[in-house]
Amino acid sequence: MIFFFKKNKLIVDCFTCNKAAYEIFPVEHAKKFYPSWWKNIPPALPNPKHSSDITAPTLRGCTGFIDYYQTGMIIPLWTQIIIEIGSLGSTFLRVAMANPQSDAEQHPEEQRGSFLPEKEYSHVKLTSPWHIEANKAVPFIMLKPIWNFEKPDEFILPPGSLNFYYQHASNINVFFKREKNDQYLNLNAGIPMAHLVPQTQEELVIKHHFLSIREYEQRAMPPFKFTWINSYKKYVSFKKKRD
Repeated sequence: MIFFFKKNKLIVDCFTCNKAAYEIFPVEHAKKFYPSWWKNIPPALPNPKHSSDITAPTLRGCTGFIDYYQTGMIIPLWTQIIIEIGSLGSTFLRVAMANPQSDAEQHPEEQRGSFLPEKEYSHVKLTSPWHIEANKAVPFIMLKPIWNFEKPDEFILPPGSLNFYYQHASNINVFFKREKNDQYLNLNAGIPMAHLVPQTQEELVIKHHFLSIREYEQRAMPPFKFTWINSYKKYVSFKKKRD
């Protein structure tokens, strides 16, 4: 007798009131973001150490590279951003976002102790237009998809873990290293900004929902703001007990 078992599904519902994000730059499976330079590489090249009929494989066939993009989902940048960064020793930073619905903020240097001091690195927290809900308590690791950047070191996206069953914000923190001279950086809308890798082998299903601003604000209101300190941890503890 043969038994067939359906693969469990991890469903993520992505809500937004940003029309550009919903219609043009939605959250998608990472496999849709294979970089164009990689697609143009031939599968193999002549091996200089052997006869011409023996070839050397290229990155086009690298399992580690291919499997990386077969996992998780990517949040594309939903607006063009221009960033002006003061020189080393300065604290100047100015951020301009083309989409009027978009926003960014900074966390005070004191919140991260001595890590990446403000006079050496500037910090920007991009307020993501996506409110994401998962049907299971699966952690997602947020990574920078560096293979998609011509200059991977242009900014730092520190890794972190997000659990969209308990909290639903998908904001993106980035750091820019200050140089000897002022910098003027341009990030184009649509670039793969953050790769979210679920810590599970379950099939990932992504659903998109467009809401009115009022509906979005009501849905995106954090449910765990009921105490001053450690409110998120306390919320998770209470929710686990109720579940």
